Amino acid sequence: NQEKYRQLFSNLSSNFLYNKVLYDENGEPEDFLIIEANIAFTKNFNIKKEDIEGKKASSVMPWINRDIYKCKEFLKAMLSENQHKKVDSIYIEELNAWYSFVIYSIKPGYFALIFDDITEKKNKDEMIIKLAYYDVLTGLPNRKNIMECISKEFDNGEKFSILFMDLDNFKEVNDKFGHRAGDYVLSSASERLKSLIDDNVVIGRLGGDEFLILKRHSNDIEEAKKLAQDIEDILSKPFTYYNSEISIGASIGISIYPDDGSDITKIISNADKAMYNIKREGGFGYSVYKR
Repeated sequence: NQEKYRQLFSNLSSNFLYNKVLYDENGEPEDFLIIEANIAFTKNFNIKKEDIEGKKASSVMPWINRDIYKCKEFLKAMLSENQHKKVDSIYIEELNAWYSFVIYSIKPGYFALIFDDITEKKNKDEMIIKLAYYDVLTGLPNRKNIMECISKEFDNGEKFSILFMDLDNFKEVNDKFGHRAGDYVLSSASERLKSLIDDNVVIGRLGGDEFLILKRHSNDIEEAKKLAQDIEDILSKPFTYYNSEISIGASIGISIYPDDGSDITKIISNADKAMYNIKREGGFGYSVYKR
């Protein structure tokens, strides 16, 4: 019964509000009256029970007014179905926090609202996703990420370019200055490369000093060649590591879909072959795959 529910929810560690729906002249839900708040709510929101109980929700939780239409529609659906509804996550800008909500329709015109701050969990989930799809050292998309981006392009049926890049002089950096210097150069080079990223350019790190670049909507080989030259230019300026200047470059191979391959393995393999062609000639430049 109603009292049983109230006693149960009042002792929850989650925030709990027991409410009465307020209707407009057309019989549509427009707000709700907070009848009871549990101890967890008063502690978490640093508010006294007497300052919230008996008040309209819109007056004590003003952020509701920003999405009042959505709130009304949600209430209407929940009340008409006479059941409980769950919202996994809502960001409340005024509180700078994410919340999950469960709403129980206890009896006609009344409902219980249970919600929890899930900001910490949300941040952890986002961190897990970031670790799964982004390279830790450079912040660029990792192998899994860039490969998925390329795979999706095959469904679009439009031309695109693949640039396979291997840094030049990087082994010498590690041998002369150590792996910390190598990591610094990789990280710094990636920061420069990020300036070239836009809606049509995705740059990912495959591992080591190898990178894969996707150029979407690349209808002209000249567009891919210009991007390759931009990369060469951006990496040509020396990197300063403590008191030492370190110079690197890049060997870049270019392949075009569908001309140079009809599947992801072939298109990348041919870009890789083009890269090795310029590598054999001394590097520090780009080469287009020759069919």
